[in-house]
Amino acid sequence: MRPIFCFLLLSFSLGVASDWFSSRETIDLVIPQPPFPPAVRAAAQALHEQLPASRIRHIAADGRDALVLDVVAPDFLPGAPARGDWIYCRLSEQGNGELYATTPALLYAAANRLIDVWRYRDDQSFGDGRFFQPTFEFVEGGDGFFASRLFWSKEYDPKATLRELARIGCSHVAVNALATPFPYEQGPPGEHYYRFYITNPDLDQFVESDLNRGIYPPEYLAANLNQMHANTQAALAVGLRPGLNLCSPRSVPESFFDKYPHLRGARVDHPFHSYRPRYTMTLAHPIVRWHMGELMRQIMAEIPELDYAYVWSNDSGSGFEHTATTYAGRNGGAFLVREWLSDEEIAEKAGLNIIAYLQTLLQSGREINPGFRVILRLFSFPAAQSVILDHLQEGVDLRLIAAPESDSVLVSRRPALENKGSSFSMTVELAVPYSHIPGVPFPWLARKRLQNLRDSDIDRIVVNVHPPSLAPRDINREIFQAYQLEPDIPVTEIVRRTALNWVGEKHAPALMTAWQLADSTVANFPAVPLYQGYGFVPFRLWVRPLVPNIEAIPKRERAYYEDYMLQTPYNPALTDLSKNALWTLVPVETAQAILDACEKQGYRTAQKAVQILDQALAEEPLVSRRARVLADQRDRLRGYVCYTRTLVNTAAWIVSVHGYLNADRDAERRQFRENLTRMIDDEIANSHELLDLWRRSHTPFMPVSAVGENWYTYGDNFGELLEKRIELMKKHRDDIPAIDKNLIWRMPAECPVDPSLYLPD
Repeated sequence: MRPIFCFLLLSFSLGVASDWFSSRETIDLVIPQPPFPPAVRAAAQALHEQLPASRIRHIAADGRDALVLDVVAPDFLPGAPARGDWIYCRLSEQGNGELYATTPALLYAAANRLIDVWRYRDDQSFGDGRFFQPTFEFVEGGDGFFASRLFWSKEYDPKATLRELARIGCSHVAVNALATPFPYEQGPPGEHYYRFYITNPDLDQFVESDLNRGIYPPEYLAANLNQMHANTQAALAVGLRPGLNLCSPRSVPESFFDKYPHLRGARVDHPFHSYRPRYTMTLAHPIVRWHMGELMRQIMAEIPELDYAYVWSNDSGSGFEHTATTYAGRNGGAFLVREWLSDEEIAEKAGLNIIAYLQTLLQSGREINPGFRVILRLFSFPAAQSVILDHLQEGVDLRLIAAPESDSVLVSRRPALENKGSSFSMTVELAVPYSHIPGVPFPWLARKRLQNLRDSDIDRIVVNVHPPSLAPRDINREIFQAYQLEPDIPVTEIVRRTALNWVGEKHAPALMTAWQLADSTVANFPAVPLYQGYGFVPFRLWVRPLVPNIEAIPKRERAYYEDYMLQTPYNPALTDLSKNALWTLVPVETAQAILDACEKQGYRTAQKAVQILDQALAEEPLVSRRARVLADQRDRLRGYVCYTRTLVNTAAWIVSVHGYLNADRDAERRQFRENLTRMIDDEIANSHELLDLWRRSHTPFMPVSAVGENWYTYGDNFGELLEKRIELMKKHRDDIPAIDKNLIWRMPAECPVDPSLYLPD
């Protein structure tokens, strides 16, 4: 366990250093004559907001009081770095200076770094000018909301996210998203698989070719394309370069196969989550490859600024033919594989089919943007991996799911692949996964994750941060901004300066100690498979009762949460928290290891952080800015404690219920029953704490849907759902533990066959 400590704050104040802005009554912010990238004006506007008396001009009225801003060529200045992009900043004592960058995003980031840090200079290092290079050359920024399903959350401001991503040093952002909170795709009554189709929409949700014309309504396609246009323009306004995140190739409506049945490709849905099979077109047919290329060409013609397409083909109704992976498996159309081939031959055919598709996207994109690239998430195709790596060409990059050192094949082949023109990127999480609790601070862990990437020689990353409109104060984002432009600044220095800026000298030690405690909690909290990330809301863990026998609750009383779960009526996950579909999601041994780990620390350090911030608030007037910051940080940690406490109690449910059912002796059963009762009482108390936070806090500590409760977001009725949960847990607290192991085989009630005739004893 990492040591917990308090900070001794030395005498320090941002005011000790001189402020380059403060001595200027007026200054000209000089930008080039049009045309210029929109981010140039955005950078000047950001500076103008800090200097109300400043003027944005194309020619300085007085060169002594002028700051010149521009996007320049890499060889614009003598002494510039020979490779890569850079920022140049010069601030003279006479009041003039230059701020140059080689990309619009870097210019916007530099202007904000000047506002945040460089204006407070304590030496003359900017007098002669300084160059800065970004630590990571490609940074796709995301917040879990923009161009994603959480976009439709209350208080979410997408433009604020784009400004923040550019401020902290990101270079790219994905812009493809649906214009509605729910997809066009539907299914049979009671099926929920269509809900996945809001994620990473494929090319055919925006444009159509002669092959699939009329499959989707024209107004649907137009609305989605207009949304992507709007996202793109907002990104370009701050210098971010747009890209596509695709679940591709994705299934298409059955009406397409009614017309062209021989073009049916791989089945890509999961039968446990769907009633109607979903199929992609067969990419092995040349007309389908033409179709996908035509879609790509049309989108590029609409948005020529698109810089890349990232292909994730493994889930959410997407997949390639005959790949041994979730969910497609080895199935597909008539044109790729014959059943008498060996496993190795099938893997080769499947891998070459993937390569052909990637090349189709790459060539079509480069017809308009010669620098366009395609990125593949490689882990989805383990059997075909070697074939894919053998045939990668310049312009096709790889996104890794783990550190490159964890895959010896990639480690050994990486130099050769990079020499061929392929790059490697990785994702780094600087936010609670899936934004369950926006704004949870863990600055030391954030810095460590970034340092690990740098040590692995990874310079292309995807960074996930908390959304600024829901978490306006986020130390993790400050850590990234500093690391991206000045990676050698000690993390503790960034933490100290940020705390002083936010709450002043009196409360900075308390805030820093709270951050350290929260950091330790996040760093040491054990992984809870699926529930800790994607599945926490879809499995309704905060509103479904944790009781000994879930089916003892009448079905009509469970409907308030079951209707929003991603479960079919025969999925054992409805009544057994260790299961999902045919998987044992959280084995009893794993759940016990989670409990053992949490005995040492768990969420208790975060609870201590809440107490420290409570004490600081007691010493501060409630209406002050400092009090608002302290309350904001406290309430996010209160929410995080409730979140992790539910995860711990979910593990305790698995251990206690399964332990009771598997016990051979009465004494063992009594012990498991007592443990289960303690867990239920603790989770009831946790629900009361969460309900109090929901009702009394002004902090947006969790996403709340702007369009009503749905499978991926809670709604305004969250408090009422918590009350139902508490009531049911109290009512069923003392039921006998039970799990119906035949749930998977049970037919619906309307089936005329008596269950005793087909269910095992």
